[in-house]
Amino acid sequence: MTKDIRKTRVNSLNSVQKFISSCGKFCQFVGYMAILFVAGHFLLGAGIYVKHNYSHIVGKGLNVQLSGVDSRAKLPAYESYPDKEAFWQEQVNAFDTMHFEPYYHWRGNELSGKYINVGSDGVRFTLNSGQSKGGKKVFLFGGSTMWGMGVKDEHTIPSFLQAILGNEYVVYNYGETGWVSTQELNYLMYQLVKGNIPDVVVFYDGVNDGYAGAYSPAIPRDPHNLRSDQISKKQGSPIESSLIVKIFKWSNYWSLVGYLKRSLWTNAYLEEQELEKWDSIVQPKVTENTKGVIDAYEAHVRQVKALAKEYGFQVFFFWQPNLLSGTRNLLPYEAEILRNNSTPVFRESQRKVFFEAKARLSDKEDENIYFLGNMFDDVAEPIYIDWCHVGPKGNEIVAKEIGQRIQKIL
Repeated sequence: MTKDIRKTRVNSLNSVQKFISSCGKFCQFVGYMAILFVAGHFLLGAGIYVKHNYSHIVGKGLNVQLSGVDSRAKLPAYESYPDKEAFWQEQVNAFDTMHFEPYYHWRGNELSGKYINVGSDGVRFTLNSGQSKGGKKVFLFGGSTMWGMGVKDEHTIPSFLQAILGNEYVVYNYGETGWVSTQELNYLMYQLVKGNIPDVVVFYDGVNDGYAGAYSPAIPRDPHNLRSDQISKKQGSPIESSLIVKIFKWSNYWSLVGYLKRSLWTNAYLEEQELEKWDSIVQPKVTENTKGVIDAYEAHVRQVKALAKEYGFQVFFFWQPNLLSGTRNLLPYEAEILRNNSTPVFRESQRKVFFEAKARLSDKEDENIYFLGNMFDDVAEPIYIDWCHVGPKGNEIVAKEIGQRIQKIL
């Protein structure tokens, strides 16, 4: 009996020891995996840093670059543009650095680069702005075209306008990537609440309002994809919201997955199918949404004018041009841009927005409303870098037009 009890105790002890040993090995395995995960995270981070900052280095005797130059750097709009390859490396890295802000939803992060600089307040640098501390304040609002997508700090619309207006004015670039006019209005009110009262306010809009309102998400006055992103988050599975998945998405491994997906696994056929499906959803609502876009913009004009009267500033509204209007005699590369980056319904929606805006906003110069949709139609030289953004020459032309209108009124 005693021997059986002793044997049972020995077996129990052995089982406990085996269990403890297994737990120890498991913990050891988890520890090793954690170390490898962290090490891999930092190694990938180092690789990403090298790719972003030293991809211009050419291997001696091999004539091989660490990564390809962004194709937009090779467009005719950048002919003779200094450091265009290095600039586009910086532009690509800077493009998607945003953080959440209430009311206007997102703002750019602080950036300090050779070609692109953004302050801690999310406002992009304007060349020679603030040379005259007592100068009249000029607030410029718009989307990425106003912010300066595709150009260096000195070639944004605000920087060109600062040079035109001179030291009697201080120009502020309050443009932001992806903003619709509703977000711009909210940011203006934010500045007014802080006591930052302008003398002149300029809105340069059309592309983002038309895209978001008539095509995606096809809801007039809605910011880009904000509603659909929230719906996706709510519909996410418990696995997608788990701590492990959140850690993985935070790490550099997620960047690697995205890179591999873009480089290796992109299925053009599936993307085309998705676009065709979206087009079929949007197409029946194009006419209705087009009217809604311009209705909302005219309401925006009235609201801003009410603020201008209350706070005592002058306000100007400019409706911007884009390639989808179909009114420009396209250069060969511009025609290729449209073939490769637009669908039939996308083109239809933006053309309808263009002509609705032209019909309702033209011949209103006495109200400080200017339809600039046709301003590049007769410009023979290369202007566009995609369907809506322009190169340095296009920004200079726009800035001259805005400057002339401001100087004529003030």
